[in-house]
Amino acid sequence: MEVRCMMCGKKVVITEVHKDYEKFMKQEQEKITFFCEMCTNRLQKDALDYNKPKKPI
Repeated sequence: MEVRCMMCGKKVVITEVHKDYEKFMKQEQEKITFFCEMCTNRLQKDALDYNKPKKPI
């Protein structure tokens, strides 16, 4: 099954081994919300950086 990342638009092929494969099979192709590994890591890093205390000037 081929899905598209919601942030960068990259197409990714997932197989039955993927953790969310069954969930994606139940949904319609246009309504799948999928984030590739690179975007997931970027979102996690941005969230961690946002919660860090700000340095005093």
